[in-house]
Amino acid sequence: MDKFTQILQASLGNIQPDPEKKYGIERLKALGATNFEGTKDPADAKVLMNQVEKCFGVMRCPENIKLSLATFLLQKQAEDWWKLLKNRRGDQEEVCWEEFRKAFFERFYPRSFRDMKQDKFLQLMQGNMTVAEYKLKYTTLSKYALNIIVDEKERCRSFESGLR
Repeated sequence: MDKFTQILQASLGNIQPDPEKKYGIERLKALGATNFEGTKDPADAKVLMNQVEKCFGVMRCPENIKLSLATFLLQKQAEDWWKLLKNRRGDQEEVCWEEFRKAFFERFYPRSFRDMKQDKFLQLMQGNMTVAEYKLKYTTLSKYALNIIVDEKERCRSFESGLR
């Protein structure tokens, strides 16, 4: 039995993982990435991109594969946007991941939306909310003001200034 186990382990050691499966759409989706059709809520685009990038990290996905995997997830309106963007570029050099990411955010997670959320954060007051409700709203909106509340001391000061 011991000899059989050694032979089995040796043969398993010679099996090379299939790169199609290692970096395939099935693995990406198994890790939690979902299709994206476009949305009325720009926060959904940010959630999608965060999830895709987390999946890429777990997969240790090479830069040259990220674009094809991410664009495969685009459906309906989002896919139409991507096709139009590629068509406008014509036969220019291939789009890299960072260019795609930037264009995706410009279209689906615009600066105007982030600025509006940052303004809501800056104007946030407890008002009629309980402290727990205020804390939840504060935490939710604070991601839009990371450049303002750069350290724990500033976060605490900002939080306290909004309390009744």
